[in-house]
Amino acid sequence: MHDEAGGLGDRGDLIERVDAIDPTFAAGVEHLGRVIHQDGRLSARTKSLIAAATTAVRDPAALPIAVATAFEFGNVAEDLRAVALTLYLSRGVPPCRDLLDAVDAIDGIDAHGADAAADASTSGQAARASVAPVTVAEVVAEFASVFGTVPDRVNLLVEHCPDGLAAYHYMRVAGLSDGSLEPLDAELILMAVNAAEHRGDFAAVHAAGARRQGATEPQLVEAGLVAVQSGGVAAWLAAAEAIVSTRPTPTAAYTTEPPPSSATSATTTG
Repeated sequence: MHDEAGGLGDRGDLIERVDAIDPTFAAGVEHLGRVIHQDGRLSARTKSLIAAATTAVRDPAALPIAVATAFEFGNVAEDLRAVALTLYLSRGVPPCRDLLDAVDAIDGIDAHGADAAADASTSGQAARASVAPVTVAEVVAEFASVFGTVPDRVNLLVEHCPDGLAAYHYMRVAGLSDGSLEPLDAELILMAVNAAEHRGDFAAVHAAGARRQGATEPQLVEAGLVAVQSGGVAAWLAAAEAIVSTRPTPTAAYTTEPPPSSATSATTTG
């Protein structure tokens, strides 16, 4: 069963241990558990995916319970494997591999067997061969459509490394747009992962992405609070910074009277 104290992995008795030290602190941990494990502005199912991702990055030893909790809340193995791909995009091989291993262990797959590896290699080569090639112009247009401009990190690849550009494009599109994860969930997951790593700047990139996918501010808040179990209150500070910095700029209010014309202004000030 999942840990009502906040999904803190193999320390399933942590709430009792904390309670013995300070009941007030334990009450705080209990309330955090409610945020994470109950439906709110985000479903408990979605929050369990976020928790699995932040656990993979910050507390991989606790992944078996985080993954089991995600299954309990209605996710399937492919949901968690899709989360693992977003972790490769954000944090590289280690958390991706760790999450895949934890999912395979529960799902009953021997991902490291010789026969399985050979079959995966053959099918993978065929699948990759079917991926449509992408041109530099297409990648540039895609980034411009998302960000309104082409970021320097993309321009550097355009100028110096076409294969690196293609790698970034394929992983980003598959992880955030065309993969099996809902684009909103993918952005919320990566916002929380970066918050758990105390990177408010990176979290803001994905908070903005989540807003473009229709996220409400209360949803962003809940996603940020999930990161607290792995990254502490510092994770919430990073998430809050990201949320506030990506609030839409209020549209200037129009007055009932037009502004003075240049001629009127000249007369007035002359």
